[in-house]
Amino acid sequence: MNISFYRTDRGYPRVRVDETYRPLAEFLQADAANIAWVDNLVSEVEAAIAAPAGHEFIADGNASEITVTPEAVVIDHDYVGTVTIQPREFLNVLNSWLDFLRSPH
Repeated sequence: MNISFYRTDRGYPRVRVDETYRPLAEFLQADAANIAWVDNLVSEVEAAIAAPAGHEFIADGNASEITVTPEAVVIDHDYVGTVTIQPREFLNVLNSWLDFLRSPH
């Protein structure tokens, strides 16, 4: 996945990603701008990855639902579709997003 982060002229965090991963970008931009919330999500994803098969964690956003299992992360966005990502890849994206959000504007 080719992903990058940037800020608009007004300082809003944004995501550039291949069209296939647009549900991920929309989720990050609309639902994951709060550092404490993303920190909690990282913890939940780490727990889901370590859990036995069949375990799942669901997080709801404004227009997204994220389902995390040890096998896959499914991001279902109401307007732009669904994407499935490997859990470790999703965790890497979340950690990179956190680093970006914490960086000075």
